[in-house]
Amino acid sequence: MLSSVLSLLVSATFLSLAPTSTDTEIKNQFRKLAVHLHPDVNPDAGSKARFAQVTEAQEVLLSKTKRIEWTVIRSRKTGAHSGMDNPNNARA
Repeated sequence: MLSSVLSLLVSATFLSLAPTSTDTEIKNQFRKLAVHLHPDVNPDAGSKARFAQVTEAQEVLLSKTKRIEWTVIRSRKTGAHSGMDNPNNARA
């Protein structure tokens, strides 16, 4: 099982990314956050831990096997389904 970072990822706002984000989008968002959270730049007490979480989140999302596991866990916790499975998405 993956670490506690999955709980943060399930919130869907941790990295401000859509579940369908590409590797390039993930890397770009990570870079933006890393600039602000890196302990050498941000002296706040929690920046080191937050930076570590963002780094781990990026690693999970960029790993094909970990991302599949994250997707399964996310869908179980949020009840997420594809548009085809959701009757509310049906067109009249």
